[in-house]
Amino acid sequence: MVAKVSPIEVFKETIALIRYRIKFISGMFFIMFLATTTFDWQMVQLEIADDFELSPVFFMYFLFSMVVGTVVQICGFNNFIQTLRSKSTPLIPHELVSKFFVTLFKEILFLLIIVIPGITVVIAFSVVTILISPVVGGGVGGDVVAMLFSFLGMVLGFGVLGVRLGAGIAAAAMGEKMSFKHSWRMTRGYTFALVGFTLPFFFLTSFSQILISLELDSSVSFFSSAMVVIMILINVTYWFIYTAFSVWYEKLRLRYDEIDEVRRTADMP
Repeated sequence: MVAKVSPIEVFKETIALIRYRIKFISGMFFIMFLATTTFDWQMVQLEIADDFELSPVFFMYFLFSMVVGTVVQICGFNNFIQTLRSKSTPLIPHELVSKFFVTLFKEILFLLIIVIPGITVVIAFSVVTILISPVVGGGVGGDVVAMLFSFLGMVLGFGVLGVRLGAGIAAAAMGEKMSFKHSWRMTRGYTFALVGFTLPFFFLTSFSQILISLELDSSVSFFSSAMVVIMILINVTYWFIYTAFSVWYEKLRLRYDEIDEVRRTADMP
């Protein structure tokens, strides 16, 4: 019987890994904070100017975020996972270019797989929000209800599929072969534990959308203290999740390999 992976042990090892790689994480945090803040600010300006749809600026920033995000993922996963394997890790991983294109392809395929069911669930929750809005009314109460339903929609629509298939992207970033089918099997029995690690990120993202909507109503400034704090917290939780998922990836990979070895041994004459 192969022992299961304990979420508590994953959490403890994640904290230890963050402490050990705090300088690297701080540098990556600064890059991602600038990139995401600039992107979100630009989106607000486009929506205020009613120039959001099919805007070349939107596509430019979207492409920029995909490129930067992919490079950061590769550097992050390589740094964390190689550290867990007690191997030296350069700041820029070996074969970065080849890993970049493979990882980017995996990310696009990943998005295509989850986008239809994910958007369907989010739309369903959005319709429910619209239907119950006359009951709860507007103001703060309405915003809280909208945030909760947006939060639940993202978790159920994207979170579950994301955590079950995400190991395929981590493997691509490491230059290792792993299909999404293998990722699904490897994470079987850990859906709730994996989703639990992502909840703060989904919650803060939902809350940030409320603040952005207030900006569109000219109620608050995008660079208000509340918005800046939320953006910082989103990036902090983003790096916590990526560190935790690196630990999950390595532990589940080793466990799955051990299960395969037990099966092969059992099948031997």
